[in-house]
Amino acid sequence: MLFILIVSLALRRDAFESLLFAVAPARAHDVSYAHAELVQTADSLRLSLTVHPHDAAMLLRVPLPEWFEDAGFVSRAGAALADSLVHRFAVRADGRALGLTHAGAHPDAQGRGVTVEWAAALPRAMGVLEFNGPVFPLIATHQTYVTITRDGEVRTQDVLTASHRSARAFAEGTSGAWAVWRTF
Repeated sequence: MLFILIVSLALRRDAFESLLFAVAPARAHDVSYAHAELVQTADSLRLSLTVHPHDAAMLLRVPLPEWFEDAGFVSRAGAALADSLVHRFAVRADGRALGLTHAGAHPDAQGRGVTVEWAAALPRAMGVLEFNGPVFPLIATHQTYVTITRDGEVRTQDVLTASHRSARAFAEGTSGAWAVWRTF
């Protein structure tokens, strides 16, 4: 009887140790976010939108968010991701939607997610450039960080949430003054 008890305890200890060392560490999905960077010149706009890999995976129904770390996968899935994302925000110049053209996709160099890029022509004498979001409004904790630059100078930075949905950058000169006047 004592022999059976000792063998039983030894087996339980071995089973417990193997279970203890076989468990992988838990990994949590950090907060849902996107970062939109709008780079404006006199006649064009470049938009880079970086989204969390879990959010990109949710949109495309990809089983493993880690796939978005692979440049080959992102190049193949980039157009589909761009098409899914472009309907989740709006970019307007003087209240008119800009026609965005998909310009590429790649894993974010800083490891934050996947970046999708678009380009657009801008109308002359534009008074205000506006980004409306957030990109994932149904996720309660989602935030979209927006940076708008013109000729290398930051014009505005903002954080869009479900309750704050728009970031604006006004132009200089007469067109910008009129845009501010029309706003108020």
